[in-house]
Amino acid sequence: MKITYLTILTVLLVSTPAMAEKPQWAGKDKMAAEQQEVHDSAKHAKQEAEQKADDATEEASGAVKEEKEKAEKKVKENKEKASMEMEKQQSMKAKQERKEAGKGSEQGQESRETHSKKWWKFWGDDSE
Repeated sequence: MKITYLTILTVLLVSTPAMAEKPQWAGKDKMAAEQQEVHDSAKHAKQEAEQKADDATEEASGAVKEEKEKAEKKVKENKEKASMEMEKQQSMKAKQERKEAGKGSEQGQESRETHSKKWWKFWGDDSE
């Protein structure tokens, strides 16, 4: 008995909104035709302004990108030049003779010979 009352009550609650009448304002345009035209033209003008702003931004960003690429290219060239200079300088230092050879005490000379291996050569021939 309770189950039938509950089912009837549920069916009534669910079906009532489905059978309700449509309100008068539903489905009608809220704006008059003139207002709609003004609204559409304003929307169109806004879109055109946004498009122009986007185009100007793209042009400016293109110029900035070109300048950035030029600057990066110059930096890269300068780094390459600096590394070439550094390699040249290192090779010259490696070829230099020791000017202090034969100077100082015998103990100092022996100490220099044992500790004078080139620190930048981590592998390879240690006889140099």
